[in-house]
Amino acid sequence: MESYESASPAEQLRRLVTIRERSDVLRPVRTYWFLLLGLAVATAAYFGVWLTLAGTAVSMAMIIVPFLLLMGLVEGARDRFGVRTRRRPVGWVLYGIGGVLTIGLGVLKIQSVDYPSWLNVVGPILVFVALAIVPLRGLWATRGERRSTWPVVELSRPVRVSTMLIGLAIGGVIAIDAASPVGASVALLPLLLTLVLICAYTSPIGMRRVGYAWGGRQWSAFGCVVVVAFVAAILGQATAWFRGPVAIVVGVLTVIVMTVVAWAPGTTAAGDDGAPAARA
Repeated sequence: MESYESASPAEQLRRLVTIRERSDVLRPVRTYWFLLLGLAVATAAYFGVWLTLAGTAVSMAMIIVPFLLLMGLVEGARDRFGVRTRRRPVGWVLYGIGGVLTIGLGVLKIQSVDYPSWLNVVGPILVFVALAIVPLRGLWATRGERRSTWPVVELSRPVRVSTMLIGLAIGGVIAIDAASPVGASVALLPLLLTLVLICAYTSPIGMRRVGYAWGGRQWSAFGCVVVVAFVAAILGQATAWFRGPVAIVVGVLTVIVMTVVAWAPGTTAAGDDGAPAARA
């Protein structure tokens, strides 16, 4: 193959265009940064709700199930962009401090040890800052750029089934845990379903494939479902009216929402900004 200097002007131009296209593939787009920012918010919320529930009668399954599913789905969504970002050392330090502080305060709550209540927000805030530094910098650096768009196609049958099972797992844990006096043990059923979906990580029904294939409708619905699950966990601990029929209705609506979006189009094809094609 001839060198760049000895190539014709047309060939040099073609190579430059190829290099530019490859650099665009490796450069995170705004949608990628929004994805990481959403993960930062969800992780901080998880730590905050976990600390709120520590030492109460409400089972942690109500927040563990959606959070485990979220982590698997996000990994699949990140594959679409074909790029990984590294957290800076200061981010790891903040994340470690926030995580250890939150867990430590949770242990104190379980042991009924008093401490200043304002400390409850410090850990989750540190976790959010640690995870949000990189995506916020990315959003600032890409301000003014268009958000990536993806061709709209039908979800495959395995992905559609998994989407409905996700709704069943989250809706089931909301209804069972908040409505049943033995919710802590019965809630193991949705948790086992979640573990099956997680263990089938790279299979056609696995979270990685589902997160890759989902489009905006599925992600929006799932985000709302996660918020509902977190709020339901807090209401189940703080109020009496949410338990019983109300919790069952919320759980059923959660299943219905995810079932409806399972039949909506997704984005399994490669996008116009160089996203990887769907895996066979």
